[in-house]
Amino acid sequence: LGPYIGSKLGGARSFAVSAATFLATIVWFWTKLPETLRKDRRKEFDITACNPLRFLALFKQRMTATLAATIGLQSFGDYMNTYDINFLYLNRVFGYDGAQVGNFATAVGVSQVINGELTKRLSTVLSRKLLTSLSNGFWMAAMVSLGTSKSVKQIGLALFLMAFGHLRAGAVNNYLQHHGQAGGMGAAEIEAAKANLTAMLKVFVPLLYGNVFAWATSHGRNLPGAPYFLIAGLTVLAQGVFSSVDPDEKAKRS
Repeated sequence: LGPYIGSKLGGARSFAVSAATFLATIVWFWTKLPETLRKDRRKEFDITACNPLRFLALFKQRMTATLAATIGLQSFGDYMNTYDINFLYLNRVFGYDGAQVGNFATAVGVSQVINGELTKRLSTVLSRKLLTSLSNGFWMAAMVSLGTSKSVKQIGLALFLMAFGHLRAGAVNNYLQHHGQAGGMGAAEIEAAKANLTAMLKVFVPLLYGNVFAWATSHGRNLPGAPYFLIAGLTVLAQGVFSSVDPDEKAKRS
């Protein structure tokens, strides 16, 4: 709903409404949601623990390092990392303006909802490893379809394929929690380190895509879909890294 509402409001109004919504959310959480962490499990806030390299804790063991690397490579295709390049591509190839790109973002959101339901159903009949492999395959195909699209039908095909791949990191996250906790890390510590890793990537990945797009569309080159092909290749690499270990093996406890 966010991209759809933002595309209709447009400009400064969309940012103002977004800011007001965030503020209202903060107030609601602060006043309505109770603290669930037991007092004996709470720790004093330590500013020195706020380390931008916190994710390195995941790379002390081969299994957690492999799973973290898989998640990192998969995150190159996350929508937050592709938002800018989506605008550049859709504007250059289809002449879309901000509102039309917002409609595309809304369609991506719908495909995420569909993927949540599909993943829920498929997880009851498929192993986590197979589900991860299929999700990576669909996401790779979606990126190739989007990067070669010249018609609305091709965009529709890409959105259809996305509906099977958004949650490609879901099972990998579960494996990371399992092996990380066996190695002595806490659940929140693992989640924080993983979020730190993907946040660090989000700093430079959009810049990378912007430079790839600029190179691919300058000096006579006409490959506006190059960033999507890069994502497809990194998704294949993520699958290769994931397949290099057996995450179902017994976790090693420290």
